[in-house]
Amino acid sequence: PIFLNRVRDGRDGNLYDSRFHTRMKGQGIYAALIQDLFEKTCRSAGLSRKRIELSSAAFRCPGRGRQEVLFE
Repeated sequence: PIFLNRVRDGRDGNLYDSRFHTRMKGQGIYAALIQDLFEKTCRSAGLSRKRIELSSAAFRCPGRGRQEVLFE
């Protein structure tokens, strides 16, 4: 019950807000405290907000290689 009350505090008294751009974001003091705690924890763990550059260089097309023998 306490957790649900905190969710309601961040959603203007509701458990869910279906409006676009607000579904996954809380508002208010508890949401701000959680965000601050998360950011401090990420910094102390050495995690950054930089996105990883993705590459398809290691991708192999299906059917070529060793797995094709499974279907013979």
